[in-house]
Order: sequence, then C-alpha cells, then structure tokens
Amino acid sequence: MEFGTTEGESGDLEWMFESASSPTALVLCHPHPLYGGSMLDGVLETATRVAASRSISSIRFNFRGVGASTGAFDHGVGEVSDLANIVKEFEARFERLILSGYSFGANVVLSFAAQASDDRDLVLIAPPTQDALPDLKTKVDVIVGDNDPISSTKVLSDWTQAGTNRTLHVIDDADHFLGAYGSDVVDVLERVLVK
Repeated sequence: MEFGTTEGESGDLEWMFESASSPTALVLCHPHPLYGGSMLDGVLETATRVAASRSISSIRFNFRGVGASTGAFDHGVGEVSDLANIVKEFEARFERLILSGYSFGANVVLSFAAQASDDRDLVLIAPPTQDALPDLKTKVDVIVGDNDPISSTKVLSDWTQAGTNRTLHVIDDADHFLGAYGSDVVDVLERVLVK
C-alpha cells in the first residue's frame, strides 16, 4: 500500500494506492463527507479487495475537507474537480482506469463523466436518484439494493434500459447501507471487474 497526496484546487488530496499486476486500475470515490464518508469506507474496502483478486490496482482518496485532504465540502461541485485531479495524477501509469463511487461518490463519478465527456468504464454503487441522471455513452454497471430508499431501483432500471451499454445489478433485500450484504457486493464486483 502506498500513501500520498495530490495537489487539488483547494490544496492537498490524500490518497491510498494499492498496486497490482494488470494495466488496469480502479478509482474509488467515497460516500458523503458530512455523514462520515471517507476513503476508509467498508464498501470501498470491499471493492479494493475484489480488485486485488482480479490483479487490478486501486486508488482511494479523500475528497476536500476529509481526513488529511485540505479544503471544505463543496456540495459535489468541487469534488468533481478533486476526482479530475486524481485521474490526472494516475492515468499515465495505466492503460485503463475504471471510475467507481459509492452513494455520493457515485454521483461525483456521474458528474465527472458527463462534464468531461469521459469514456472510461463506470461502476456505480447505490447512486442517489433524486437528481436526473446524465445520458452517457460509456459502459456503466450499477449496483443497488432493492430496498434502497435513496437509490430507486425503478429510476435506475429505466436509466439503464435507456442506454445501450448500461447494466443494473440488484441485490435482494439490501438497503442503501450495503455493509451487511458484503458477500453479495463481492459477487457482483467479481463479475463486473475484469482486467
């Protein structure tokens, strides 16, 4: 495990990097900073373990104002810039980056992909559905629990069906907090994360 910082628009962004043998890396964005979200989140830890089992490197980082990352919460706006800086830091090291996020982090990934017209593959874990989801052309895998009050399976089903390269993976009985369904999350990620 390697620890470091990258310069962002509001100062240093703290990250953790776990290297593996393939030319692919998974960038992971954490849940809402104001509700305890950080790069140490359990769902992100699970994704990191699955990535390692697939020889995929992983990059976790703290958004501005979290942990040792400087700055303050910016309601998902500045956090898109934070992700952009992490992508810029690591993209030269790999042939392929997969962008992923859980909850708030998934929304940041969606906003980044829409704003940057980015064509990297996305893995979205429980993306909130209160706001309209962007129309993306890239490959997207969405993971959600069927009892999630924040991430509507109906909205996500409609959105995935409206795109040609989008797949919805529903975990039975799970709500927004997927910790108790770790093995189910692992099962889906093992199918989704390929070198």
